[in-house]
Amino acid sequence: MAAFPVRAFIRWLLIGFLLVGAGAFAAAAWQLPPMLRIGSAYVAKTVCSGMYVSGLDFDRVWDEDVLGRQNPLLNLFRVTVDDPVRRITASPFGLGAFSNTAVHREGLGCALAIGITPAELAAERAATAGSLADPNAAWPDGSQVSGETPAVLSAAIDKAFQEPSGDNAGNLRTRAVVIVRDGQIVAERYAEGITETTPLTGWSMAKPVTAALAGIAMTDSDLALDLDHLLPQWNSDADPRSRIPFSALLSMTDGLAYNENYGTVTDTTTMLYDSGNAVDFLAAMDLEDDPGTRWAYSSGATVLAMGAMRASLPVASWLDFPRRALFDPIGMRTAVFETDPSGTFMGSSWVHASARDWARFGLLLLEKGLWNGEQVLPVGWVDTMMEPVAASGGRFTVGNLWPQRGGSLPSDTLWMRGHDGQSVAIVPSLDLVVVRLGMTNPQGLYDREGLLADVIAALPEGGPASAD
Repeated sequence: MAAFPVRAFIRWLLIGFLLVGAGAFAAAAWQLPPMLRIGSAYVAKTVCSGMYVSGLDFDRVWDEDVLGRQNPLLNLFRVTVDDPVRRITASPFGLGAFSNTAVHREGLGCALAIGITPAELAAERAATAGSLADPNAAWPDGSQVSGETPAVLSAAIDKAFQEPSGDNAGNLRTRAVVIVRDGQIVAERYAEGITETTPLTGWSMAKPVTAALAGIAMTDSDLALDLDHLLPQWNSDADPRSRIPFSALLSMTDGLAYNENYGTVTDTTTMLYDSGNAVDFLAAMDLEDDPGTRWAYSSGATVLAMGAMRASLPVASWLDFPRRALFDPIGMRTAVFETDPSGTFMGSSWVHASARDWARFGLLLLEKGLWNGEQVLPVGWVDTMMEPVAASGGRFTVGNLWPQRGGSLPSDTLWMRGHDGQSVAIVPSLDLVVVRLGMTNPQGLYDREGLLADVIAALPEGGPASAD
């Protein structure tokens, strides 16, 4: 459906050869096969999740989620949509040798058929949304929201949806904003074609969700923050990785030689798009530093934490764990946690939920894990999640949150942040949660601190944005 002319591509390669020289070109050619595999996997997975999890049409997903990356090479890939079985196959110029297929599964979203056939992958199922949230009840227990948005809040939201002019016109693509004050939605807005029930990707906002599930897993198993020998691959005492405790995975102080420096084929892209078993891929990495001594942002550490949870919890109920333990108890009926081909939840990146459901999760953290009088997260666990990691210099917390550092915003503000401008701001001192979801590239077009400052200034009793 979307292809780049082969003749033009060959001409582009020849020009590249002349410009960069034979040595550099040979190096680029050596990297080409994994780039083509990862590219086809990225396209297939993105289109599959966009169509069958978020419910968007192909043209929108292609234009915004795929080509919105502003990478012309993505035009190389042709896409086949097999609607009856909910499968998406992508390949560069239709070359089957580098093709990848993503398959949608009920309750589990999409996964890539790497090391497993599409038919085997399609057989996997998980529980879908329960009936704990009454659609006729008031939010947050249900979906009914009363009252009109105050004009001053509307003006703040207007700015969040206002597209820039010039070369970046149309690239902000805000899809949803939800503002929760004192436990109630006081304002919300959605882009055309997006509704209050549309599940949208949170990218790295999946990491705090994983941390929340870790607190529950530690009450349901022998898993503990100081427990080591976490994975079967690390059982030997002779293996220095056996000394990595669970706390080091949650806090990204594991010390593994993990590369998340984007611009090349990183460990993150390989883990997400070229691995049949993410935990096996990550568990084979060398240990560079003593656990607990060095902080480095690592999507891999979060996936390994999920692998440790999987190793500690009953196998029979594993695929139902996020919904049973977290999503159903707080009414996150639209939430979908996707897995890798082996069945490990990709705790770094792949949670989809509506803006209202992301707001529910933010509210759960604001209320220290309490929901309708029920302690969904263990007592004290949210406080632990909010503790800064010393090795990060205070930039990051144990629960994969970003504390507000400087500026005029309230000093207790915590951020959930994800790629493409996803954010949830949690401000305990103002009893405030602000959700923004979108597909923004370049990411700098979205001013998350500016949106929060505008919202605070517009709150009836919010006062100036500098209030602490």
